[in-house]
Amino acid sequence: MRKLIVQVVISLDGFVKGDDGRANIKWDNEVWKFCINNLKNVDCILLGRNTAECFIPYWKGVADNPMGFTTTR
Repeated sequence: MRKLIVQVVISLDGFVKGDDGRANIKWDNEVWKFCINNLKNVDCILLGRNTAECFIPYWKGVADNPMGFTTTR
C-alpha cells in the first residue's frame, strides 16, 4: 500500500489565498527546502485543477529544457 502525503500551504490564521484568488504567502528558504525534501521520494503527485493548470505546463517546460530552468523565488 502506498502512502498519501498531503502538503498544503496555509498561514497560522487559516489564510490560504488572497483577494485575487492566488496564494499570498511569502516563501523563505526554509519553506522551499521543506517542500523540495517532501517531494524527493514521490512516485506520483495529485493536483487540484487550479494548481494543475499552472504546474503542468511549467514543469513540462522544465522537462523539455532542463538547462533553461529558472526560479521565481
